[in-house]
Amino acid sequence: MALRTLLLPVPIVLALQVIAQKPDAARMKVEEGIALHDKQDYKKAIKKYDEALELDQENGLAMAEKALSLSAMGRNEEAAALCQEIIRVKDGAKGMPMVYVTYGNCMDALGRPEAALQVYDQGIKVMPDLSMLHFNKGITLLSMDSLAGADRALQASARLAPFHPGTQNAMATLLQAQQNNVPAVLALCRFLVIEPEGARAEGNTARLLGLMAGNTTHDKKGNMTISVDASRLTALEDTTPRPNDFRRSEMHMELVGGLGAAAAISRALKKEGLDAPTSSATDLNMQLQSLSSSLKEARPKGFGFYWDYHATWFLELEKAGHLEVLSHLAVVSKQERSVSDWLEQNRQAVDDYYSWEKDYTARMLQARKE
Repeated sequence: MALRTLLLPVPIVLALQVIAQKPDAARMKVEEGIALHDKQDYKKAIKKYDEALELDQENGLAMAEKALSLSAMGRNEEAAALCQEIIRVKDGAKGMPMVYVTYGNCMDALGRPEAALQVYDQGIKVMPDLSMLHFNKGITLLSMDSLAGADRALQASARLAPFHPGTQNAMATLLQAQQNNVPAVLALCRFLVIEPEGARAEGNTARLLGLMAGNTTHDKKGNMTISVDASRLTALEDTTPRPNDFRRSEMHMELVGGLGAAAAISRALKKEGLDAPTSSATDLNMQLQSLSSSLKEARPKGFGFYWDYHATWFLELEKAGHLEVLSHLAVVSKQERSVSDWLEQNRQAVDDYYSWEKDYTARMLQARKE
């Protein structure tokens, strides 16, 4: 009798097998759709997601990926509506964090930054440790010229994702807008060791070298003039403690900004008896060494995010002996033969630097948890 209760009619058994196979088949359709999306064939990708949803109506991944492809096609209203639906039926999309990123991007693309901020804040309440939500919020606020809010959002992103180059890039832009050029230099350095090549690297290398040069000009005879804003000298008289105050190092950087230019002139004139630097990396290394000395002197009184995050990283890197590697990685995009040769000949030094970087960041993240 017991044995007979285990036997099901054949049609019912087959139906159960088909039902069980549908999620697997749907998953395969989603994977095919993702591959098509990566090839920028968004229309075919969406077709695959729709096929997946026919097999499994509750497939949240298919819905989320479809929204992403719709947004990539510029169909942002449809994508936003789908994101709203996912959030409604999937318990706030807790298992699909990028839905909020897609949703917010759609609002930005539709010219509705305030709505985008509401989406990011909604997502942050659900998933406070998702760095991309803080990053996108920072970018939106930056576009709205809300620098203080953007600063807070980008700081949160940097703490959560230290190796995200976009955060460092946006942070450098924000700091330059605030005329806080020393931490802007440090953010650019961090960007360039994470992403040393490519179009963004080229632009950021130029920005870095421009900031390091300060207000230096040359006449036709090769005479060099370093200009200093008088208001900066007056500002130094105010000794009131304030977070992220780099005024003294800022002044120092402006005064020594001509060092790299002077070295270049020395090379050009080929003066006898001078052991002149041979590349922009050597010039930058000399300038960064000088900046490091200034930061060491000011560090005991310095406080705030940029002192704790960027300045501490930079000073620890210099102490560990990796400043020369950083200086070369920062100018790779200039495609100077001497730089590429140095990096080739010093592969072990580069590997040692990146090993140190991983260990340093791991310690930083662990300290944040504690």
